[in-house]
Amino acid sequence: MVLHQGVAPGSFIPGPEGIALYVETYGSPTARRVLLLTPGGFQATVCYRHFKRFAQEGYQIVVWDPPMQGLSGPLEPNKEFSATCATDCLQAVISHFHLHERETILVSWSLGTTTTLHFLQTHPEAQQYVIGVVLIAGLLSLPAYFSYLSEHDPKLFHLLTRLQSPDLSISFPAVGEFIERLTSRAFTESLTSTPLALEDWYLLRGSTMFSFGRRGSMPTSSLEHLLPQELLAALPLPICLVQGRLDRLVPVDYIRQIIEAVPDLLYYEYDCGHAPFLELPEQVLRDLSFFFNEPRNA
Repeated sequence: MVLHQGVAPGSFIPGPEGIALYVETYGSPTARRVLLLTPGGFQATVCYRHFKRFAQEGYQIVVWDPPMQGLSGPLEPNKEFSATCATDCLQAVISHFHLHERETILVSWSLGTTTTLHFLQTHPEAQQYVIGVVLIAGLLSLPAYFSYLSEHDPKLFHLLTRLQSPDLSISFPAVGEFIERLTSRAFTESLTSTPLALEDWYLLRGSTMFSFGRRGSMPTSSLEHLLPQELLAALPLPICLVQGRLDRLVPVDYIRQIIEAVPDLLYYEYDCGHAPFLELPEQVLRDLSFFFNEPRNA
């Protein structure tokens, strides 16, 4: 299976429990400010390619793939991709590049937002060097997300339940339906430079995006009883949420209820689907540049 054609521009760093984590960096390693990009169920180095332009504006860009996704290595046998594993991987990237010594902005997408929030809640020392957080089309909290879907979008809820099944006769037929629902405008075409086969779509979306919820591996941290708005309100950091009105995976009303509860959050809403930075890159990245430059004044 080929997930990334050509010569990979990045490298591998050691992650927890011997996991080989694939990372790409752009810009000067001595830049004062860093954008650390965490993926949301797809190959991060492809999905975040538009963010590379910020390297020309004085930022260093660090992009990484979690285990089982993109080019990163797999987990050891009988290991689950848990919330702890995800945050340990994120910490490994931070430590390897000494990001705790510089001003770091955490940018995450979709499922990756759950990793970001779990990391910030379990690593309070990160508030000493993290100067801002961007959450794009975020699930934010898996229990809250699935609870919302069960009430407001039972069709999607049952689709994701089937997609998570370890029985391929159940999960595989759900893949096409999931892709069709998720797609908005030219999302599929813009997601990868080379179209992926259905098998690759299944591995990237089905196996990785919802690995937290498969086989009882949904995070059981004490933080999970908190609503997303409680998690966000508890963080003394500038936070920006980005959402597409046409998102067919994370309903816009799910995000709007959070914004109403935490009005101090910076919020951008666009006429697009689940990947605003791919569908409307010029507009979205122009807006985010203000937050990147002055998180506390945006």
